[in-house]
Amino acid sequence: MWLDWTTDTVRVAVLFWAALFVYPTLGTAQSLSVPAGDPLSFRVFEPPKATPSTPIVIALHPVGSNNQKFGKLIKRLMKLPYRLVLPNAPFRTRRGHSWYKIRSASSDADVASSGIRLLALVDALGARWPTAPRPVLLGYSQGAVMAFHMTANHGDRFSAVVALAGYLVPDNARIQASNTNSPPLFVSHGERDKTIPFQEGREAAIAFFEQGFNLTFFPHKGGHGCPRRVWREAATWIQSEMTP
Repeated sequence: MWLDWTTDTVRVAVLFWAALFVYPTLGTAQSLSVPAGDPLSFRVFEPPKATPSTPIVIALHPVGSNNQKFGKLIKRLMKLPYRLVLPNAPFRTRRGHSWYKIRSASSDADVASSGIRLLALVDALGARWPTAPRPVLLGYSQGAVMAFHMTANHGDRFSAVVALAGYLVPDNARIQASNTNSPPLFVSHGERDKTIPFQEGREAAIAFFEQGFNLTFFPHKGGHGCPRRVWREAATWIQSEMTP
């Protein structure tokens, strides 16, 4: 079943957890500094027989989409037996949401701002399900750009990361790698991608590999859209990484 957890439309610099996420039993309220703007809203899909320790996958949608559309895609193509958390990106477009403004001088700043909100979401999920392992982070297109950003700056917060058809923004050139807690990384990109050139995805993969990340690079012959076999390969990879 889908559980819709949305947020109050509050525009303040310091928010309490209770105002940031309408989510039962979050635990002790804490203060959090965030940039001005709407906090994230998100959906959760609970798999059958979910327990407090069920692994969590945070799935980040592409530009112009939303968590409901992307959630249906993930459920249909990946069929993961995990708790699926789907945030809406904070910026609105005519057709949905975006994580940052495309071709804008503020793009890097927008990525950083969205990253702060995602980090807050990770904290909230940890408070709600403290016995679950560190979440898996999955992103496609703009969502993959955010996955790269979070891995470069907060990689130790995730068990594994999947980035499909993304690139590394300039502000993330200095990847903060941890010898003990850096997550394994699955990167896939289409060789005929005209939206985000293949070379940009390949260069991102190389950058993480050179910093010592355990990297799986899975190129394909398609364009920006990921073929079904990429989604299946990513799902298989996630399950192998989450198996003790």
